[in-house]
Amino acid sequence: MANTKVPNEFLEDNLVVAGDLGVGTSSVNNPFSANTATQIGDITEGSSLLTLAGTTQGSIYFADSTSGGDRYAGYIDYNHSGNYMAFGGKGNGSEMVRIDSSGNVGIGTNNPAAKLEVYGTADSSPQTSSGIFKINSTATNAICFGTLNSSPFGSYIQSGGSGVYPLVLNPNGAAVTVGTTSTSALKMHIKDDTTSTTSIMIVENVTSAVSANSVLLDLKFSGDDSFSNCDYIKFQDSSGEEGVITGDGGGRVYYEITSDYRKKENIVDYTGGLNVVNNLSVKNYNMITNPNITYTGFIAHEVQEVVDGVARGTKDAIDDEGNPIYQGLDLSKLVPHLVSAIQELSAKLEAAEARIETLENS
Repeated sequence: MANTKVPNEFLEDNLVVAGDLGVGTSSVNNPFSANTATQIGDITEGSSLLTLAGTTQGSIYFADSTSGGDRYAGYIDYNHSGNYMAFGGKGNGSEMVRIDSSGNVGIGTNNPAAKLEVYGTADSSPQTSSGIFKINSTATNAICFGTLNSSPFGSYIQSGGSGVYPLVLNPNGAAVTVGTTSTSALKMHIKDDTTSTTSIMIVENVTSAVSANSVLLDLKFSGDDSFSNCDYIKFQDSSGEEGVITGDGGGRVYYEITSDYRKKENIVDYTGGLNVVNNLSVKNYNMITNPNITYTGFIAHEVQEVVDGVARGTKDAIDDEGNPIYQGLDLSKLVPHLVSAIQELSAKLEAAEARIETLENS
């Protein structure tokens, strides 16, 4: 049947078209789809082809049937009073996506607080193939974003996909920061202001049988094998540097504490090291977790009874939950006492040699 043109006039009854329907065009030959039976406007024109007029709401519905939720299997809705666009479906007219009056896009939420907010169900553990938000690629690896529904109720970024892939943070020469926006010249900055005894960062290997020569943390100057006076780790407090672990590029590593005279006062000579050494009790022992190895050393609280500053903590201390707070020793702090003891012994030896020489010459 040839195309039939209807003049511009109002139709008081229903209009039923068995064939293709064209509105605002003399031809319904849509070049984009052979299945499109309705064409509104002329594709050669740049003006608006369809306007839905109304003072409260304008909607386009995609229906599966004429009853129930199937009448709204999908829809596009513009709300005039709220000035937002909504996209919905799922067979019951539920809203799925919203673009609000500020241009914020919400997926799963009708009140997006950012340019893109995705709302979903929290996971019990980080997911490698789902999450609340996922970016995938043809390389079969993906990155998943989500939140957790159990302690510590945090969020996660998980590299995933069909294989095992690393998560690479490469800010193109800038810094990665955690807990701060201050970057300075650092490559990574982790900051916390809590007074809790909880660690700020943990590097952990959870393997039940660690292999010999395993490495937990590797610090490298990988481009220079002849450097000197470079610090692997620096320890600081609010007053400045307290100590460093440094290297000389020749295969030696040094553990240094700050000892510059300009940071010291009330400097006097020390004697009494021999008395300290004589009162220390040297022990042989085994560690409970490794009973097959015998060590020679000290017991922390026994050293604490003889000399200050070498042992840390308090004998038999426990935390609020009854867990032991173990003591430790910094044996390097015994070195001044050992030097003093040797000097005292040397003086005694020189005095004894002088007396012997006098007796032998008399």
